[in-house]
Amino acid sequence: MYKGQSITVIIPCLNEEQGVEQILRAMPEFVDEVIVVDNASTDRTSEVAATLGAKVIREDVRGYGRSYKRGFAGATGDLVVTLDGDHSYPWMPSPTSSRPSCTWKSIS
Repeated sequence: MYKGQSITVIIPCLNEEQGVEQILRAMPEFVDEVIVVDNASTDRTSEVAATLGAKVIREDVRGYGRSYKRGFAGATGDLVVTLDGDHSYPWMPSPTSSRPSCTWKSIS
């Protein structure tokens, strides 16, 4: 919960069991719901995500946009944040940067 608004994070994944584990372990406590959309992975992506508390939704039709669409349909938060399962745009600062690549701000 952030300023009275619930937050959902959507993470589309395709064979990203290691990356999604790192992301989920670093998830901020104020995030209320994490949805991992498994886009027909053949590894343990779904199992790892579920074990770490994410709601896992399977989307068997491949496609990045299709995965986000499925995740948005299942989101319950007032605010929705998107991340990538392979750290393409991590929310945490990188070791070589003093600034985060994403900031958590309320849109109001």
